[in-house]
Amino acid sequence: MILCLLIAALLPAALNLLKARQLTHVAFFSAGYIYYWVLPVLVGQTQLFDTGSEGGFGAWAGFFQSVPQHQLEIYAVSILVYYFCFMLGDWLARKTTPSIRKAKNPPLTFVFVLYICVFIIAACYTYHLRDLLGANYNDIDSGILSMGTLAALSLVLLALALLKTTEDEKATFLATILNRWMLGFFLISFLQLTMGGRLYFVSSLLLLAGYRSVFFKKYSAGQLLAFVLGAAVFSGAAGLLRLKSGVDAMAVALNLAGEPVFTSFSLVSFLGFNHIPWIEVPRFLAGDLLNLVPSAVLANKMDLFPDPTKAGFSFVSPMGAMNSWVSFIINFGLAGTAIVMTLIGFFLRRLLMKASSPVFRTQYLMCSAFLVFTFFRDPFSVSLVKNFLEFSILMPLVCAYLSGWLVWSAGAHGELIAQTGSASHP
Repeated sequence: MILCLLIAALLPAALNLLKARQLTHVAFFSAGYIYYWVLPVLVGQTQLFDTGSEGGFGAWAGFFQSVPQHQLEIYAVSILVYYFCFMLGDWLARKTTPSIRKAKNPPLTFVFVLYICVFIIAACYTYHLRDLLGANYNDIDSGILSMGTLAALSLVLLALALLKTTEDEKATFLATILNRWMLGFFLISFLQLTMGGRLYFVSSLLLLAGYRSVFFKKYSAGQLLAFVLGAAVFSGAAGLLRLKSGVDAMAVALNLAGEPVFTSFSLVSFLGFNHIPWIEVPRFLAGDLLNLVPSAVLANKMDLFPDPTKAGFSFVSPMGAMNSWVSFIINFGLAGTAIVMTLIGFFLRRLLMKASSPVFRTQYLMCSAFLVFTFFRDPFSVSLVKNFLEFSILMPLVCAYLSGWLVWSAGAHGELIAQTGSASHP
């Protein structure tokens, strides 16, 4: 019964991916949905690992075996419903008539000044963290918070690079992205990769792949297959290299399987220990908004985040990752999550329909690329609050309007100088 439900949950997303020639938000959501929501339970149900398995898989299998069958049935049905709700939101947005009124976009003349400032800060901070370059992932626990700051700087840099790149689009995709703005970002991002920031680097590659397919030229089936396989091998090999482990086909496969399985510790333990609520108030998400406050202003903000385990929910997340199904359920409940998924699908399609300006295009590209990993595997304080709201939605707007303000200030200052000069020379 469970296996049939999981196959039913898998099929619509798999079919969407197979027929995709553009890496839109639908394709990225489908990929993350299969990888983080379907695959872990499918692995558990087919008993690929047991309690005697090594490398943490045995502990995970122990949690999975304790999950009641009816809980797994509820889960399998719910993720299928949520996928269709996401697609429903996307369909409803397609049926709406886009506004013909064009908003005046702020001038991006001074975005390069902001970019240079952020790049210098990011380069200096990378130098400060130089001891973490190439370090074993298990040896960088004390540098996790510092790496979070570097990740934030790199995402600001990405937003600025995309604003400049999408403003100066050329005839071809390669001519568009081969510029100093994107190269500067990838320099910082690659150094971040050597410190263990694998998923952010891979997300930026997905972003460029989506940019090319949506706004320039669609992929063929062979090109997409080659890209997916290449990205999977690169991601798995990068994970092994940062652990200083041997790289072979089996090790890469286990590393790729380990990502969604270990992320689902929170999922299987939640299903095993809790009643699943129908409706919830997003009190934890409201508290997670504190993460918008910079650490320099509120150094202990992580201690102020609401803890679901102190509010009656019981689950474990030994590696810090948080399966997003758990996050949605504790914030919105089974019924509320269906509504939220519909709204997310609607919002992303509308954002794509408006993506004719650099600001909207940057927002769409960042939001859609983040759907594969951070949306499904990070706590809301990181995924929805930081990566989506702050860096993908607000940051492009703030940078664009700050540039507009600088243009206005420079113009007003020039007019004042001209008026002063004309007054002194009647």
